[in-house]
Amino acid sequence: MTKIVDFYFTVLSSYAYLSAPRVAEVRARTGASFIFKPMDIMRVFEASGTTPPPKQPDARKAYRATDLSRVAKAHDMPINLKPAFWPASQNLASGVIIAAQEGGNDPMALTHAILKAVWADDLNIADAATLENIAVSCGFDGEDLVGQADSDAVQAIFEANTKEAIEKNVFGSPSFFVDGELFWGQDRLSYVEAAL
Repeated sequence: MTKIVDFYFTVLSSYAYLSAPRVAEVRARTGASFIFKPMDIMRVFEASGTTPPPKQPDARKAYRATDLSRVAKAHDMPINLKPAFWPASQNLASGVIIAAQEGGNDPMALTHAILKAVWADDLNIADAATLENIAVSCGFDGEDLVGQADSDAVQAIFEANTKEAIEKNVFGSPSFFVDGELFWGQDRLSYVEAAL
């Protein structure tokens, strides 16, 4: 039987960006089905009592910058530690990923491209034209996908993902659930794979 991983993340997450290629690798090695669940991270932070990165103490901010650079270098990924459009509105970009998945498409490459747009390409993922271009680069009809992303039906799924994350005690991004067990962080992917 195919194992299912519920993958909760925000399109604003630096660590979700850095995890994306390895998520694809874990999926390929295990044959697991990853269900992509973009969520509103600000509401998740509030519900869990987690301090958002911009409001963390200077010591944590400094460590986070060092750690992001370290992880990016280890996995040969570009990263901009001060992206021009961060944080941006999450709704439309989250909707694009949800709409792709709801249409029966694999959202893996699209998700990575959106995360990369924030953390390496200095693009504004709250901008419809930018998202259309990203979607086209991943083989989608960009105008159609962005149109769906803003629909009530798709935004209702984004809302449901956020409520689910809060109910499951998610407190950060990326978060993975295997058989009901939470694994938080890009550095827990080896444990996700072992659980699978």
